[in-house]
Amino acid sequence: IETFEIDKELYIIFEYPNERLLNIILKREYFSEEEIISIVRQIFEAIYYVHSQGTVEMQLFPENIILNDTEDTPFIKIVDFFDLE
Repeated sequence: IETFEIDKELYIIFEYPNERLLNIILKREYFSEEEIISIVRQIFEAIYYVHSQGTVEMQLFPENIILNDTEDTPFIKIVDFFDLE
């Protein structure tokens, strides 16, 4: 964990992200059908979950999806959310 302050706002870093999905798409020539199914399923499950919690993702672009591409099954994280309230 790392912390720092900018203009009286405290930032806490719990982990450093792997790589954005867009960068991986641009680097790789091929995704297997299983990888694509896994990634898309995770994106839909994440959207369903955050919507059920009263949060919405306003800009769902590949730049806002972090992908851990080092595992056998890719694992995603969606970033840059906005609160509905």
